[in-house]
Amino acid sequence: MHSTHPGSKVSGGRARAFRLAVAALFSTVAAGLGASACLDRPLCDKDCRPKTTNIFVDQITQKSVDKIDLLFMIDNSISMADKQQVLQAAVPDLVQRLVNPNCVDPNTGVAGAPAANQDAPCSGSLIREFQPIRDIHVGIVTSSIGGHGATLCNGMESGVTPIENEERNDHGYLIGSRPRYMNPGNGFPADQAGFLNWNPTANAGETITSFTTTFQAMTTAVGEFGCGLESQLEAIYRFLIDPNPYQQIVISKCPGTTEDCAVPTGKDATLLAQRAAFLRPDSLVAVIFMTDENDCSIQESGQYYYAMRTDIILPHGSQACAMNPNDKCCYFCNSAPPSGCAADPTCQGAAAQTDPTLDPPNLRCWHQKQRFGFDFLYPTARYVNAFTQPQICTSRADLAPDTATCKDLDGDKKPDIYDNPLFVGANGSSAIPRDGSLIFVAGIVGVPYQDIMTQTKPDGMSMYPAGELHYQTAAQLMANDTWSVILGDDTPTGGGPPILPTDALMVESKDPRGGMDGENPPKALAPPGSARNANPVNGHEWNNTDGSDLQYACIFGLQQPRDCQQVLTKTPQPGCDCKPDSQADQNPLCEDATGNYTTVQWAAKGYPGLRELQVLKDFGNNGIVASICARNLDPNNMGQDYGYRPAVDAIVDRLKEALTGKCLPRTLVPDPVSKQIPCSVIEVRSTDCASTPGRTQAPAAVIAPVLTRLQETKVCDAPNKPDCSTLKLCEIREAGPSCHQNQSNSTEVGWCYVDPAAQPGDDPSLVKACPATQKRIIRFVDPMNNTPAHDATVLIACFGSQIPDDSTGGTSSM
Repeated sequence: MHSTHPGSKVSGGRARAFRLAVAALFSTVAAGLGASACLDRPLCDKDCRPKTTNIFVDQITQKSVDKIDLLFMIDNSISMADKQQVLQAAVPDLVQRLVNPNCVDPNTGVAGAPAANQDAPCSGSLIREFQPIRDIHVGIVTSSIGGHGATLCNGMESGVTPIENEERNDHGYLIGSRPRYMNPGNGFPADQAGFLNWNPTANAGETITSFTTTFQAMTTAVGEFGCGLESQLEAIYRFLIDPNPYQQIVISKCPGTTEDCAVPTGKDATLLAQRAAFLRPDSLVAVIFMTDENDCSIQESGQYYYAMRTDIILPHGSQACAMNPNDKCCYFCNSAPPSGCAADPTCQGAAAQTDPTLDPPNLRCWHQKQRFGFDFLYPTARYVNAFTQPQICTSRADLAPDTATCKDLDGDKKPDIYDNPLFVGANGSSAIPRDGSLIFVAGIVGVPYQDIMTQTKPDGMSMYPAGELHYQTAAQLMANDTWSVILGDDTPTGGGPPILPTDALMVESKDPRGGMDGENPPKALAPPGSARNANPVNGHEWNNTDGSDLQYACIFGLQQPRDCQQVLTKTPQPGCDCKPDSQADQNPLCEDATGNYTTVQWAAKGYPGLRELQVLKDFGNNGIVASICARNLDPNNMGQDYGYRPAVDAIVDRLKEALTGKCLPRTLVPDPVSKQIPCSVIEVRSTDCASTPGRTQAPAAVIAPVLTRLQETKVCDAPNKPDCSTLKLCEIREAGPSCHQNQSNSTEVGWCYVDPAAQPGDDPSLVKACPATQKRIIRFVDPMNNTPAHDATVLIACFGSQIPDDSTGGTSSM
């Protein structure tokens, strides 16, 4: 972390300069009891078999959800212990919301008395907000994955304690497999691969309490002695996605030079085995990362690892870099100027390249392009592509699967394009893969809660109860232009200088900042030495006298203040920001109620998490943003806004949309003659239709058009995809009357069209959550939560007709 040295400690000795060899379709539907689908064309609600050969086919982006794979990435660097404690307190809330969902009023959605357990019914007229999830994998990885080729944080450093070496390089492994983790005596044992498996049907004796106890023990085992140059985003990629995770990184000569380069070698079989056990092909995947500072995912090849070397001073960049890092004449002073750019005189001579004040080791990942003219980090597009692209190019830093630019680095004479493990089906590429709409990414990061909070519910009309804290959804962040407040734009069109966030607290700076924060209405930032909490978000700016740290985005009060004079006597030293003789810093974390600066730390901090926020913005609608800075930690006032409960609410409320389904944006219009729109719901799968209740063979008339649609969308008969001839086409039967009612004990299997406005017998509570113009759904019911099948693609095959489009006022044709 910024407050301490990168590996918690920096080796002694004089730093030296070095020479760098610069070379280097519609919405998701969750099935099961009460699930619903979304597509942009209407369906019939009676005889749905096509009557002619004029058949048009569209896909319902479709996966049923009966299991969740939940991966946490928890920053384990110094100063994270206090946040881990807050997360630990939120674990029971998260578990309860998933395995024993709230009982809510079907008309208002307001939660009422909870059910006694996951198997008990709700009381009175209350209904479950979604069906309890009975199959959950929970895994935790840390931000420390080694030194990327450097000695620092490689897990084998001399002069540090064993626990520090272990925590500095967790290799991307699940925390439940690490030596420091111990199963709690009253908890349910972790799987041997290192994750926690909630499956009370299969696991005798597993209870919510024992599951929660182990979950909390895992968060504690994360620790805070990890690497101070954290790879938050790369740690997620390494465990969950990397098709060929390296076994080790060796140093050898760069091709054609005498300089050293980092070369990843081997394949980590342990990590691949853990991933194979943890990640199911038919699950909803939710990634949640928690960190209090900006990502520092250093590239793992060539000489990028020099950013981890604390025995050298990195050469600075040309003058153009400080003014505009996007300028074409911004370059690394240890290389030749770009074509068309004059040599920068400040780059001449060894002395000009070795100013230690320009390169404090703790800030190696801060403003690299501005300071060095060179970016040692992976681009954030890498992680957006990792979460969204069915195939990735591992020889490109951004992973973009472009065959024209994807190099062959593995020697097989083909572009290094691999199937993304997130999108591989149950039998490798021979089965229907996970749909991208079932992947969610949430970040509990350094951003003021004041900037991202909202009192308006996502429907835009109703309000949250007063006193509660709720975060804007991805759609609200975009509609409210909140991204310009908290993120700005690093690379604006035209190559101009970065556009800074309008909230000055989200600007990364060593020096005290001016300007206004992002509250409504905005408040001025307070200078060093101001009264305690002069600015309600970060207290006030501070002096940072040794220039080795950054200003804070936000701070929040600790439940238990700590005296750094006592803490720093321990070995290894836990995080503490109020060191003796640092009073001149006027650090708001150390300011007591009387305005004096002491060695007692009363508050925790969060730095601007800009790279993480960029990934969440670019990931889109399934991105979830929450603040690392808790609004309330008062143990006598443990309401909805306590600790990270608002983050839990934001995460579960967003997942709930996939667990309960979506609304139809377009109305059902019957054929003018038959008064129907004849359609069939077709499930494309790898197993026989008869093996699952509620299915029959697809009508012969729809087979050819369905296969054509599958080929057009590259579901089959495409590279690395199954042959269409191997797939089974099954028709899902229409369910009976109970499907149209909000019943939790229905035994029917199938689908129905619910539209209370057009069909008065339909239960309005089924569409209560839909916007006013979309009060209609396709609902799937199945007491076994297996309709549609977990590994299936679902299509709708209908007779062609003109369909009114509510969203445009025009028409569209199937």
